[in-house]
Amino acid sequence: MRVELDDPMAATLSHPAPASDETAYVRQALSEVRAGNALAIAGLRVAIRALMVVAFSVTLLRYPTAVTISVEPIIGLVVSLGHLAVGLLVLWSLRRGRSEPMVVIGAASDFLSVAVGSWLAMSRPGVHADLIAAYFMAVMQLLLLWSALTLRRELLVPLAAVALAFEAVLVWRAGLGPTDVAAILGLLGVFSVAVVVAGTRQVALAVRASLEARAGGLSRRHAQELRAAKEELEAARARAETLTALIIHDLRNPLAAISANLDVARIEVAAPSAVFLESVEVAQAECRRVAAMAGDLLLVARLEDGLAPDLTAVALAPLLDDLARTMGPVVARAGATLQVRSDGAGTAVLDEAMVRRLLENLLVNAARHVGQGDRVELAAEPMGARLRLAVRNSGPPIPAEIRPHLFEKGLSHGRREWHQSGLGLHLCALVAGRHGGAIALVDRPGWSVAFEAELPVAGRVAA
Repeated sequence: MRVELDDPMAATLSHPAPASDETAYVRQALSEVRAGNALAIAGLRVAIRALMVVAFSVTLLRYPTAVTISVEPIIGLVVSLGHLAVGLLVLWSLRRGRSEPMVVIGAASDFLSVAVGSWLAMSRPGVHADLIAAYFMAVMQLLLLWSALTLRRELLVPLAAVALAFEAVLVWRAGLGPTDVAAILGLLGVFSVAVVVAGTRQVALAVRASLEARAGGLSRRHAQELRAAKEELEAARARAETLTALIIHDLRNPLAAISANLDVARIEVAAPSAVFLESVEVAQAECRRVAAMAGDLLLVARLEDGLAPDLTAVALAPLLDDLARTMGPVVARAGATLQVRSDGAGTAVLDEAMVRRLLENLLVNAARHVGQGDRVELAAEPMGARLRLAVRNSGPPIPAEIRPHLFEKGLSHGRREWHQSGLGLHLCALVAGRHGGAIALVDRPGWSVAFEAELPVAGRVAA
């Protein structure tokens, strides 16, 4: 949206389009600028005409037969009273909000009063016609300037043309020669063009200032709205985190009770069948899985809210061995074997709980996609100032269309089978990022699926 400065009397769009709020505002701003100018000029019109009424009245009372440079006092008084009456009407109407029609009436009354006064002055015998012509030319110039500040261009240009034509008749009637007439009309024509361009440009500049002020106001209001929205979002996030923590806390207790009761049932049954024992084991595994999911949910919320890792020196070989003891049976139930490689991994400065959860999620994800005879590898591989933690398997490869979305939160149902509960891999990415590293699915010879996280080791020392 822009205002055309060459013709600021008409607010237009750079491309034609239905009226918008911005277009309506520009038009309103143009109208307000013209109305303000018209009100000021209406006041000046009334003041000047009132002074002329007083001047002609005094002259008529003290010198009844006096003659001014323009007209006789009685003629001047009559014309001034008529013009004053119209001026008062225009001023009263503008104050009541009636704008353009009254502005046109005011401008027309200005030119009409000048035309009548000058014509009557020319009709008196023995007058200095050249002085009268010069006097009224100056008045015409003033009226054109006033009109340029109040009228739209499509009204101003015809008015200027009429004024120029009338002045041509006036100087011709004054008896001036062709050269003088041409000079006067040329001067008045140049002035008319200058007034039209400069006056309308002033209106455009006023509108631009109004638009800039409005834009500044909108920017400040939007900034305030953004701050308020941010504060509300932060408050909502805090409430959601508190609610999540409460739900997870309340969820863990019944899960622990269910698992404990399953242990009691297994002990109390005198001669449990294999099917019974397997069902109990599956139920307990599901309890552990739901508890882990609840923990992931809370950890994800805290990591997204900026939770920093609690860094301590962690011996990597014992960590991986412990994970193999707890997660090995999960992999074995899928028919695969779990291999651990941590030779030379030494010690790294990490958040042990976060890194443990990262590797557990990767191992659970691998166990869900391997079958009989497949292999799963859990490895810690030093890389100078960085450490590579990897979980690889020989199960089916991940489809190419899924790969770009593996670490996203809350995937669609069709992709969820490769993404533990929609949180597991997203949690892994958050943990790696909080440690200043990253995790990715890479192509590694000998493995169909390889998830590898590279983390800075900070204070790692040799084993």
